Amino acid sequence: MNKFLINRRKFLKGLGAVSLLPFIRPAIAAESPKRIIFFYTPDGATNGLWHPNRSSDTNFTLPAMTAPFEAIRDNCVFLSGLKMYGGGGTHEGGAAKVLTGFGSENAQRRVSLDYYLGQYFKMDTPFPYLNLGIRGNEWSKPMLTYSPGGIEVLSEDNPIAAFDRVFGNMTSPNPGGDVARELSIIDFVLDEVNQISQRLGTLEQRKVDMHLSSLRDIERRLRDSAGGTCNVDDFNQGGFNPDHGAYKDVANFATVLQLQMDLAAKAFSCDMTRVITIKIGHPVSGEIIIPESGTQRDNHNASHDSDGGNSDSFIKLKSWYNKQLVSLIDTLKNTPEGNGNLMDNTLIFNMSEISHNHSHDNMPFVLIGGSNTGLVGGRALSYSNESHSKLLVSIAQLMGLSIDSFGDTSNGNGPLGGLI
Repeated sequence: MNKFLINRRKFLKGLGAVSLLPFIRPAIAAESPKRIIFFYTPDGATNGLWHPNRSSDTNFTLPAMTAPFEAIRDNCVFLSGLKMYGGGGTHEGGAAKVLTGFGSENAQRRVSLDYYLGQYFKMDTPFPYLNLGIRGNEWSKPMLTYSPGGIEVLSEDNPIAAFDRVFGNMTSPNPGGDVARELSIIDFVLDEVNQISQRLGTLEQRKVDMHLSSLRDIERRLRDSAGGTCNVDDFNQGGFNPDHGAYKDVANFATVLQLQMDLAAKAFSCDMTRVITIKIGHPVSGEIIIPESGTQRDNHNASHDSDGGNSDSFIKLKSWYNKQLVSLIDTLKNTPEGNGNLMDNTLIFNMSEISHNHSHDNMPFVLIGGSNTGLVGGRALSYSNESHSKLLVSIAQLMGLSIDSFGDTSNGNGPLGGLI
């Protein structure tokens, strides 16, 4: 009897561990979930070098800054003529508006779309949203993400800390192993299950069998939906060490950005969240120099060079950012999910806080979506000072929310016409 009780405790403990499977990776339904990335680059763009030269919605050419998007043209909708209304100008005002839709007169009403969507999906994933930065937290500059009441939310600029927070208890002990395979833990308690089951009555045996069958099905669907791609062991293969503030060092800017993008892809492949913000730098990013872009000019001063017509450095920087986004999209496309890939179910909002000459007119926005997002790509749409809040509504609707307004509605509500 004592041996029976001990084994029974082990059995129940094992079943308890197995029963946690749905909570380790909750989204195991056959239909793949929709996801979104908010991809921010600082200091605007030069209008004539960003917006397509178009003769119709589908007949257009891309200028120097957006030329890297030619590789993903069929996924893109290029938006021109959108305006961010409301008080608060230049970089600071734009950063506060771009995801909230509210100007300075409504500062206390601000809540950003990434936070909002995170709350909508928070019961489906372990993390409502991830807010990843690359030197994103400059004390004197505003954030992009706001919780209710207009409270700024800092980005996590240390990619190793972010990874540990998301995957700290899920990393595989076996080199080359993957999370889905390591979660198949029924086998570890199967002997105890069989021993105890022999001592149970017929009804209890039937319940145990049904429970194990259900859990086996969960494991099968977990592996099928993950496609064997929830592999986190290859993160940071270069061995980047963030100690002593190395992740803040501008010399490591490109490395940190790559790690944050890798983390984003892995978080999606393991369904740890549905909403991710990647904040590259911050408004007025005078210290950001990226030799990998081909220029030693800092981002902010390069943006002012373009005001005077010498925009070569700014072209190189904006092009480099867009190339990084294309590489992230390639990673998502190369990550299987269901009958397709992660990008099929992912929406990306590429954005900045200002347009040319610190204006909030004709904002440099691009919406990028996979085949299952409901977005029809390969288009360049032109508007006449339409409120960008309508774009925020459209994004929310593409993500499955039934809302008709987001942010300020003084310039109209509803979605952006012609987008969906």
